[in-house]
Amino acid sequence: AQELMGDVWYASIYDQMAIQGRMSAAFPEQPAAEWPKFALGLDIGGIDEAQIQQTIERITSVAADHNGQEFAAFNEVFYRKLRYDETFWYSFAGYFSRSRCGLLMTSLPADRVPAFYNTINEMREKFTDFMWAPGAIVCRRGLHGGVIAFYDEQTQWQAMQTAFKACTQALLELGCVPYKSGKIWAQHMQALESHHGTLSQIKAALDINGIMSPGNLGL
Repeated sequence: AQELMGDVWYASIYDQMAIQGRMSAAFPEQPAAEWPKFALGLDIGGIDEAQIQQTIERITSVAADHNGQEFAAFNEVFYRKLRYDETFWYSFAGYFSRSRCGLLMTSLPADRVPAFYNTINEMREKFTDFMWAPGAIVCRRGLHGGVIAFYDEQTQWQAMQTAFKACTQALLELGCVPYKSGKIWAQHMQALESHHGTLSQIKAALDINGIMSPGNLGL
């Protein structure tokens, strides 16, 4: 409900694989089946502490109506750490249960969210050797879809390149627009000529000598 969102500055959705990917690293002794299948993270702030607390209580009450409850462990080891302690949070692959992860962040229309998750499910079925963790993120700038793919760099690097490229192409065809990405996706962004051209001009203005992440236009 819209009236519940006035104090929410950032929200993100984590599905079962995203939760397991983080929690299995923090609590390896706990069976994966015990973790929830869905988590909603909310970054709440404002000038009135009492109002903020009331907002938290109302949202928690709504969650309880849908058999949901506070996921304190996930908040402590992942969400709170992500929002407060890890300023450069795109580089925290070591927090997870696999040795490396690849990240793709995209902007997408609201009506494409179901198709976004369906696309990642297709990647899971097609590339079964990897863990795929999608998330939908809502912030003041808009709606985004994030995909993290986990792999072992020593043994799966080449296979992961194929999976990355297939996922990127599927998301581009869906209408997603990459806005933060590693080099692995930079070449695919050239298919979006206006988007790619604009980023190229911005990067050229900021990086006259071409020394900042050569080949990567994800700013």
